[in-house]
Amino acid sequence: MAIGAMRALHEAGLHVPSDVSIVGFNDIEAASFSSPPLTTVKVYTEEMGKSV
Repeated sequence: MAIGAMRALHEAGLHVPSDVSIVGFNDIEAASFSSPPLTTVKVYTEEMGKSV
């Protein structure tokens, strides 16, 4: 979704990160291939599930 949001912002004439900042969730591999590269937060969902 974050990469799609970056594309939509670009089409609207806005620039990431100078106009809008976006952070992705769960450190997807495609994030490093976007332009500009997407900052992501790695979430260890398996460990989260074990701790509940």
